[in-house]
Formats: sequence, C-alpha cells, structure tokens
Amino acid sequence: SLSMLYLNIGLQNGVLLRTVLDGVTGEMADTRARYLGGKPVKLFKIRTRGNEAVLAMSSRSWLNYYYQNRFHLTPLSYESLDYASSFSSEQCPEGVVAISNNTLRILALEKLGAVFNQVSFPVEYTPRKFVIHSDSDHLIVIETEHNAYT
Repeated sequence: SLSMLYLNIGLQNGVLLRTVLDGVTGEMADTRARYLGGKPVKLFKIRTRGNEAVLAMSSRSWLNYYYQNRFHLTPLSYESLDYASSFSSEQCPEGVVAISNNTLRILALEKLGAVFNQVSFPVEYTPRKFVIHSDSDHLIVIETEHNAYT
C-alpha cells in the first residue's frame, strides 16, 4: 500500500530489486527481482496520476507505478531513454522530459493500467493499404504481389 516504504535498487547486471522497508526498524522484507535488460539499471523518480513513480532504464525503459492497489512494472513502447525527469506545464500537467541518443524528448504517459496487446498475422503478399472498418472495428489490409500495382 502507499503507507509502506519501498526501496528500488537498480543493479549493474540489468536487474531491478524492489523491497519493503520497515519504517521503524529499517528491516527489509519481500524483496522482488526483475530482469529489465542488458544494461545497468538507472532509476528516476517521476510523477504520474498525482503519485510518485519510478522510471527504470536499462536496454529498455520501464515504469514502476502504483495503480488500483497494486504495483505495476510496465515496459514503455518507446525507444531507449538515457535520462529523465518529471515536469509540469499548462499543456502537459504530468509530463516527462528525457534524453535519448542526445535528443531531447517530451513524453506524456497516458492510459496507465490499460492492457496493451498486439497480435501478429502473417500476410501472403506485400501489404499496400489498410483501413479500419468503422462498424466492426476490424482492420482490413489490401495486399498485392511483389511489383504488381494493379
């Protein structure tokens, strides 16, 4: 719960540790480990949904946040980030400013807690166009043979 104190530790081997700290004795309990990637883990404190969260960066970036009475560790569908910090502006009340490959990035983390799912379908020919059918929400893909434009 939010009244507990949690310690996040990023290791050189790409592992993130999260442990519960006893506020009185300082004892650690319920330590959990998660492999995040091949690079050392860097941790950055940010704000999302009005609460503190941790952005953990390895070869991939992950968001560790508390939502609906449990912790979530969610990979970001974004290129690898090097550094990050929270910011707030009139246009973006809860944003993240980050550096990726010497380029400044401004991100808004939206729809936290929503399940992101992808399904891959093999195609027989080269996809040329696609459209979403408004009545059924199906994706319709138009395919042609290689170098055929008719």
